[in-house]
Amino acid sequence: MALAFVLSFVAPRAALADDREAPVVVEPAAPAAPERPRIETDAATFVPGLVLQLDAANAGERPGFSMQRARLSLDAEVERLQGLGGFVQLGVGAADAPSPLLDAVVRFRVVGRGGPNFGEIQLGQRRVPVSRELLREPEGAFVDAAPAVALAPGRDTGLLWHLALARPRKRFGLDVGFWNGEGAGVVAEGGSTTTVRLALGAGDAGRARPGMDWGVAYAASRDAPSEEGPGAMVTLEVDGEIRYRALLVAAEGIFTDHARTGSKRGMFGWIAWQVVADTLEAKVRGEMLDDGDVTHGITFGITFFYLAPRLRLMIDHTEVLRGDRTNDGRTVTSFLFVL
Repeated sequence: MALAFVLSFVAPRAALADDREAPVVVEPAAPAAPERPRIETDAATFVPGLVLQLDAANAGERPGFSMQRARLSLDAEVERLQGLGGFVQLGVGAADAPSPLLDAVVRFRVVGRGGPNFGEIQLGQRRVPVSRELLREPEGAFVDAAPAVALAPGRDTGLLWHLALARPRKRFGLDVGFWNGEGAGVVAEGGSTTTVRLALGAGDAGRARPGMDWGVAYAASRDAPSEEGPGAMVTLEVDGEIRYRALLVAAEGIFTDHARTGSKRGMFGWIAWQVVADTLEAKVRGEMLDDGDVTHGITFGITFFYLAPRLRLMIDHTEVLRGDRTNDGRTVTSFLFVL
């Protein structure tokens, strides 16, 4: 099935008659990602970025007022060396930045004769592409990611081959990575890790017409850490998303099996509804984490957009239904600015 999906990207255009543009339907939908400013010189093109998130919470691990995220980023493309570029992201004095350097990547686009797309090679430190929820971050639907993402690897240092193909109403992505376990958010503490992630999409990438995306990821570590010492571990992630006009439904599951500590699993699903286009969104998320202690919870939230989508005011409330009650009854108000 996946092979047939990929072959459709190189099929003659006549075979894609069903991809003709349909009339645009204006309906409430989530704001598009902000277009970042560009600085162009004779030598290179630079795209700076900024993310600032301020939280105020009444309970949990970060009660009171805190700076959750403060990030500066710079994306660059070298004009004279076609296909060569890089990306750097710094965390500045925020709760989610134990190290100032979050990402530092050099990438090279692999372009064959005649211009076919063979993807790009990325070398450096970045977030390991396993959990889709973490790949959205820091622009997810909720202030805090679901507890289940703690089972997925964080940032690591290594080599990644990334391939992304797109046609109208069809999308395909493949990531194959090799990591050394020595980056921030260590995957294997010195042991190598191999990851593969496949992503497929069909229908409208926006919400004017029905669309869906789904993915699966696999990670294998030889010396993953645990409370009982290092050992072999495998991680499996599956995710899916369906959207149509004002409605978005998404879910993700992460499952791990460690040679010394056994299996762990976490799942969550959420629904978001654009009550007022580009202005107000309501959402609810159910979540479960079984890491030896089983925890169930539910989070309700609303998001106000101003100068969408650059400014957001997010209010989330979490109730723990069973298990660890650290975040029980926690309400957090967050201001998020994205440039």
